[in-house]
Amino acid sequence: MKTGDVLIGRRFTGDSTGSMLLQGGFANHAAMIYVPPNQSDKVYVLDCPSDMGIFNSQGGVAMTELNEWLERALAQDYEIAWLPLDENLRSFGDLDEQNLFKWFKTVEHSPYSAVQEFFAAVDTPDESFPAPLNA
Repeated sequence: MKTGDVLIGRRFTGDSTGSMLLQGGFANHAAMIYVPPNQSDKVYVLDCPSDMGIFNSQGGVAMTELNEWLERALAQDYEIAWLPLDENLRSFGDLDEQNLFKWFKTVEHSPYSAVQEFFAAVDTPDESFPAPLNA
């Protein structure tokens, strides 16, 4: 696993299923892998669980060690898929892995709720609502 790889999760319970249907997707959770530079033995997951606390004890934007994150996800009946990022897309521009970590520290523990999730789903350049809400 390398920085930038994505973990996609889904579970078929309550709000999680509603989120998939509203957003028109096959999953209801996404997270990114972060491997600190020069520490290939450490793998972390960066994510924003809207369940506030199911994946991490602080809630909001979080960084969790991979094995701990997987244990929590599987305990909540999530199906998890690992999607490695194409090598040609691994350029983060000015946001190299060191700067990525610095940026993450500025948003760590920021709240994330259904309100942010809703606007992330509908705030697009065109056709702001997913089908069937866009007539």
